[in-house]
Amino acid sequence: SYLRNDSLLDMVRSFDLYQSIFKLITSICDHPKLIPLLLELPEQYASIESLLKKLSALAQTALQTTSSILDQKDKKETEEDNKSDDQNSVQLLALASSITNCFKQVQQSINESSILNNASSSGEEVDEYIKTMTPLQYGIHPILKNKATHHYLQMITNDTKGSSNKFNRLLCEVATLSCSLPMNKSSSIYFRVDNSRMDVLQAMIIPREKTPYWNGCFLFDIYAGSTYHQQPPKVN
Repeated sequence: SYLRNDSLLDMVRSFDLYQSIFKLITSICDHPKLIPLLLELPEQYASIESLLKKLSALAQTALQTTSSILDQKDKKETEEDNKSDDQNSVQLLALASSITNCFKQVQQSINESSILNNASSSGEEVDEYIKTMTPLQYGIHPILKNKATHHYLQMITNDTKGSSNKFNRLLCEVATLSCSLPMNKSSSIYFRVDNSRMDVLQAMIIPREKTPYWNGCFLFDIYAGSTYHQQPPKVN
């Protein structure tokens, strides 16, 4: 049940517990007779492999945006603040690495095993639209490169101070969001994060059919200001 958690922020709060869980799973991979435990079992909600696959996607997003987050840290923060925030950053990155390494080990063990994972393949054809568009739902993009496109440009320009705590929180939440965006033929959401500032974002929502907004694409400018996360981000 711990692997069903889709929030890296919650997982970091129980850092030692999750590190122990991933070590245990890795140990199972070393014993061929235990490999079936990683696959779907009778009356099981989901296999360990499938849950790790979802977590691995979250972890890869976190690792992908790490360099951007570290570049945005305010060098003028007090040493005490930096110490606390840096510890959270280190734990988050360590956890993300453990997840990706654990999933790779599980995949390798299953592939090398003689057991066929027939239960995990549904046999259903994936809709071509969903298959094509899902990889495009989330991405890192130079939003501020075209300075005329973002509604909160002036506010972003004036707000040059950003706390590590703010960006650590954004890192966790964006990583979670990147793997939980809805995708349907008639309705979907696309999300972009600026490549130089993670607090600058954009979202495009395609409303569901048979609604007043059907057949429209609506672009939202989002800015997580200096008061985030005590206050919600600004959206236009």
